[in-house]
Amino acid sequence: MTKDIIFDFFGTLVGYSPDLCLQGTDKTVNNLVNNGFQISKDMFDAAWERCFETLETEAQKTLQEYHMFDVASLFFKNQFGSVPSQKILEGFVETFVDEWNQGTTYLKGITAFLEDLSCQYRLSITSNTHYPPLIQRNLKAMDIEKYFPLVVTSIEFGKRKPSPEIFRHALDKLNIKPSEAVFVGDNYKDDYMGATAVGLKCFLIDTKNQFPLEKDRLDHLFDLKKRVYVS
Repeated sequence: MTKDIIFDFFGTLVGYSPDLCLQGTDKTVNNLVNNGFQISKDMFDAAWERCFETLETEAQKTLQEYHMFDVASLFFKNQFGSVPSQKILEGFVETFVDEWNQGTTYLKGITAFLEDLSCQYRLSITSNTHYPPLIQRNLKAMDIEKYFPLVVTSIEFGKRKPSPEIFRHALDKLNIKPSEAVFVGDNYKDDYMGATAVGLKCFLIDTKNQFPLEKDRLDHLFDLKKRVYVS
């Protein structure tokens, strides 16, 4: 019997752009210049993406998550030869994260959707992220944090999806068996393959019908209600 619904966050409960610099990096570059680090926007964008690619390549192999501070430290070492003070590093990361998060979009009707589900199921989040506060900040901005008493993030746990360890950790925290929950995500490898590998039922948001999911595919997040209520 399903007691819990575990959600991915980015791409599932909110829209977002995986492009690191699509929302613009003007404030981030200004932060650097104001702290005495001379670099053009084009140079920053290229160097920043290279640092992400370096850490992401390794993380794809090990499934060990990396922190946004790891990206920033690598960037400063590569570009300027050393890592600045913690105060400068934190201010730089906060500026970049805030600028990138401008591309996060909230679904109209999400509050009513979660309120309805929460009447029958316990809700939680298990999500990959490089920056721990980001999900909580968005939940607060959306005024939906009350629906998620448990938020498991890859950077706080250490391993990222699709590692079975992070799914088992979430189940342990919830004190439930895989058969008592469903997982909802938007990434076939990280969410669907990861969740089903530990015995979780998974619904995947697959708007373009890219994967052979049969009854496990959702055209839209809000389609979940009619699926779980009849499961």
